[in-house]
Amino acid sequence: VNASQQLFAPCSGQLTPLNELSDPVFADEIFGKGIAIVPVTGGLVSPVDGRVGSVFATNHAITLESDSGAEILIHIGIDTVKLNGQHFTRLIEDGAEVTVGQPLISFELSALIEKNIDPSVIVIVTNTENYGDISPVSDGRVDAREAFLKLTVA
Repeated sequence: VNASQQLFAPCSGQLTPLNELSDPVFADEIFGKGIAIVPVTGGLVSPVDGRVGSVFATNHAITLESDSGAEILIHIGIDTVKLNGQHFTRLIEDGAEVTVGQPLISFELSALIEKNIDPSVIVIVTNTENYGDISPVSDGRVDAREAFLKLTVA
């Protein structure tokens, strides 16, 4: 990690602190610091210029590494692993180069809501220890591709 950087919102919606999520793994920042977005549409785009690590087999989560070294996990929804990939479509392959705003995964938001699943898109910086501060740029609504999380090198 050699630089401070901005992450860009992977979807449009309302920012929510991790500690308000029902899943303790995310709420307690076990995987790292980050933020959630309650999405208004079912599309996920890249928050960084970088490379895809892997798309989970069930297509509800993806790991990315930015060109400046941030390691990012994006997880769509709470307990969505139990859907076994239903309602999720991968649009990118493991190892692919990506740019900010490039589509990664599409998902059926209405289907998640109908099944009473929290659709929050959770963005975690898994190498949090490399940064002095990880903080949202605002505390309201964000639009996809808008700067929304600032990573500051210690």
